[in-house]
Parts: sequence; C-alpha cells; structure tokens
Amino acid sequence: MDLTKVAVFGTRHILAEAPLYAGQEPVYDEWFRGEHFSWYSTGKLEEALAQGLDVYVVSIRPVFGRQDQWWLKLVGDGRAYNARRSLAAAMAGGDAMEAVYEPWKLFFGRLGVPWPENTFTDFDDPAIWLASRHGVRDGSMFRGHTYWC
Repeated sequence: MDLTKVAVFGTRHILAEAPLYAGQEPVYDEWFRGEHFSWYSTGKLEEALAQGLDVYVVSIRPVFGRQDQWWLKLVGDGRAYNARRSLAAAMAGGDAMEAVYEPWKLFFGRLGVPWPENTFTDFDDPAIWLASRHGVRDGSMFRGHTYWC
C-alpha cells in the first residue's frame, strides 16, 4: 500500500453543523429531543475521493449515527473505525484510553504499520505520529488529522 496516497479523517473533518457556503443543503436533518439539527458536508471527504486518495475514517466515537450514513457509503466497507469499547470501558471504570486507541490500532494494522508500543500517553494523537513518520498526507484542507473527532 502506498502510504502517500492515504487520507485519514476524523468525523469532524467530514461534517459541519452549519452551512459552509450560501445555499448549501444539509446532508442530513434530524429532530432530537425537540431540537432540529442539520449536518452539512465540509467537502473535504469528497475532495480527497476526487483526487483518488485512499480514504479512511478513524473516530473515538463509540458508534456512528444516522448523520454518518451518507459518508460511510462514500468511504466504503471496512474503511471506518470507531472506539466501540470506549463507552463500556469508561462506565466499567476500565482503561478508557486503551479502548479509545483501539480504532487506531485496527487502522495501523490495516495499513501494515506496527503499533508503536509505549509511544502514546493520554490524549496523544496517533495520526500525528503516522503522518510524520510514515508519509501519510497531512496539512492541507482535507488532510487534517485530529484524535478528538
């Protein structure tokens, strides 16, 4: 796999809670507990796909919501990782950080990059390590990496 052709997103790089340009239509609308929410595309995912990049999404969220279904279809099966065990670990008093790193470990495995044991401490961002040491695209509008997504 050519790691220079990989773009890694957090969900906040894909979705916005307000329109980014005049007349932009939401990709998803919902009512939740009496409040209306609209979700808008940032356009970053679409830009990466149009450029032929190998796109993945890594999120600390334990589940993806209905607002995520449109981009999950674009990204494709097996390319989105979330921290399924993080909520249960936190509620059980376990190591929530270990559970939060789980999607990153799965993603590193998918790329064939060994997980750098003893490299991260609480709140470190594995994407920064991956970008700086393994040539994963970083820095442009759509290539931002953020752990807390």
